[in-house]
Amino acid sequence: MSSEKKLNWKQENNIDFDRIETALNFKIHKDLKEFYTKNTFADSSYEYKIDKKHLTNSVNMGNWFEDSDEIWVELHGNEPIKKIEDKIKRNFDQDDIYGCDEKYEIRYMLGYLEDDRGQIGLYFNNKTGEVDWCDFDYGADPWEANPRGIICGTIKEFIELLEYKEADSD
Repeated sequence: MSSEKKLNWKQENNIDFDRIETALNFKIHKDLKEFYTKNTFADSSYEYKIDKKHLTNSVNMGNWFEDSDEIWVELHGNEPIKKIEDKIKRNFDQDDIYGCDEKYEIRYMLGYLEDDRGQIGLYFNNKTGEVDWCDFDYGADPWEANPRGIICGTIKEFIELLEYKEADSD
């Protein structure tokens, strides 16, 4: 049995973004700040689902999700504020996140998409505000050769695409 619910955009979380930006030495996009200050997230007993029709725009591999039966979304979620602040800093401060060198925009790891093949990285572009994905398990070098695509122009648009489902209790 499943119940549907959207993320709560009303809660106010008091996250010290000034401290985080000082540590990172750059500004965090206003949409990501809003995402973390105005949301509550599912606990571990819930998962999000996204319709594959929203994931058809791979920039280099055609429809990467065409054969996927279901696509689940795992967002880095609800924790005490201090842990969220540390997670935000850590998720920006990873050398292995694609596009995090001087040549590309800085990306923040939001979580994962998951289909029959496994987990696929889900990212927020701190320069443009877009939500995108990249399947590094494909193993291409350079990273631009991996399947990847833009899901939405804003994080709020992305959240509206999610279905909030209670996970099966196995």
